[in-house]
Amino acid sequence: MAIKSLSNTGIQTGQTVQAAQVSQSINAFTATDDYRIKVSGSFVVTGSLITHGPATTSNFVRFPNVATKLATGSVGVVGVDPSGNLYSASISSGTKGDKGQAGTKGASGTKGASGSKGTKGEVGTKGSLGPQGNQGQKGQQGDQGTGGTKGPAGTKGSDGSKGSSGTKGAAGPSGPTGGAGPKGANGPKGSTGAKGDTGGAGPKGSDGSKGSTGTGNVGPKGTKGDASAVAGPKGEKGETGQKGGSGAGTKGSTGPKGTKGDDSSVAGPKGTTGDKGSNGPKGSTGDKGSNGPKGSDGAKGSTGTGNAGPKGSTGDKGSNGPKGTAGTKGTKGEPSAVAGPKGTQGTKGSEGPAGPKGSTGTSAGTSYNNEISYQAASNGSNMELHLTSTGNLYSGLTWSRSTTTLTITSTAHGLTTGDYVLLRNVNTDYVYGQITVTGANAFTVGVADTGGTNDIDGAYIPAIGATVTESGGDVTAIVLAAPSAGNIRVNAIQLFANEQVSPLTLDVPSTLSNGNGFSDKQQIIPVVGSAIGASGTGTSGGLTPAFQYNLGTNINRISVTGIDNGTPVILSVKL
Repeated sequence: MAIKSLSNTGIQTGQTVQAAQVSQSINAFTATDDYRIKVSGSFVVTGSLITHGPATTSNFVRFPNVATKLATGSVGVVGVDPSGNLYSASISSGTKGDKGQAGTKGASGTKGASGSKGTKGEVGTKGSLGPQGNQGQKGQQGDQGTGGTKGPAGTKGSDGSKGSSGTKGAAGPSGPTGGAGPKGANGPKGSTGAKGDTGGAGPKGSDGSKGSTGTGNVGPKGTKGDASAVAGPKGEKGETGQKGGSGAGTKGSTGPKGTKGDDSSVAGPKGTTGDKGSNGPKGSTGDKGSNGPKGSDGAKGSTGTGNAGPKGSTGDKGSNGPKGTAGTKGTKGEPSAVAGPKGTQGTKGSEGPAGPKGSTGTSAGTSYNNEISYQAASNGSNMELHLTSTGNLYSGLTWSRSTTTLTITSTAHGLTTGDYVLLRNVNTDYVYGQITVTGANAFTVGVADTGGTNDIDGAYIPAIGATVTESGGDVTAIVLAAPSAGNIRVNAIQLFANEQVSPLTLDVPSTLSNGNGFSDKQQIIPVVGSAIGASGTGTSGGLTPAFQYNLGTNINRISVTGIDNGTPVILSVKL
């Protein structure tokens, strides 16, 4: 059987002690298994010590590195009896024997371990920046040409005089009305009288002649008016002057590169700016001509006259005929098996008075803010990730707890095993945890074994799950995942990284209804971010993070740079 060795693999502060880590020591000291036990330093045993060497002739029980003889004369020795027991014996020193022959040279010892690596030398100082050459002067601008003069406006001719209106013709006389005939006795109805003839229309008067158009001469040109507050037309633009030549200073040769110095927060001097050329003069404004007088209107022609024809007389009305005698009443009919026609529907009655208003109902549960903040990931002092998000609030829920397993009853919750929620008003308030779905209307969450065991007023808000890629305080990737339901949205992200030496990528949920958009280029929402250096216990240092977005694939991935300075940093991103 192979000889085993005791191992401390997996035994760390804060980790769970496994049975195999304890049983190996028991098996070694009870000879259940063969173990090689090495002791460094003294080994004190009270009682018997029984050793068993292996069943070979090449590896007996050994006591290497025994000290040389320390005393002269008789010395004590350890003897072994036939049963293998050690006992104290003694021998006397004899005469010194002849020097033995030299033994064969032993095999070379193993090579010692390499020494530790030396420390890195300090970085040399940065060489000074060479002076910048002067900038050449800008050439002057050419003069602007003068504006051309505007030609005089022609005068407007006067309008002809308006003709006088013609006289209106007199109305024709009305025809006489016929007298009413006497009322006849009640007899047979008389025949309708013949309709009188309609009088003919009078002839239309002739149109008056149109007045002649005035023939006034064009008035003389008006005198020049006073100066106007309105600017005249702009003169033509002058030609542009030639561009000045470049400065004549030659560029100095590049000096040798100096050793790198400490980073400076003060910017180097900026070169001087060349002079601006002067503007050319503005052209003069031309004179505006005056308007000529308006001519008078011509006269309107007269209207023709005509007489209306007479109206015909109305015929006489005939007398009414006599009323006929009433007929005899018919006999009553036999009863019918067919129902008579349905009577017309009666009118609708007036509306009754309104009933009394019911009492106000009670709330179905405690109201909670659906914007939540929580720690989504951590790794000791190396990293912490905090998120702020919003989602639907589900309240008034029945819950029960058995030790560290809490069950929530929520009808048609739509969640999936592995989603995250933030619990409110359960055995403890404000618990962020991962769920296990047990049915369409229920799921469980791991909680602390404390507080109540059941109630009917629990609540939860779906939350974001986070996967962080981190090594020794250097975060290189954060992936945020929305739950399967809950209309979630990420509002803010806060990251602490204890030694950030790399840029990082940030993946956000990519749907509008349950995430932050970012499903195509048109839905990218530029984020707002800031960062600080968080070294030591003094004041923080300023950092300037930069954000870059993908426009083709992985559109929901944001690249963050400008924070990789190898120190503790705090990054804040608002979406």
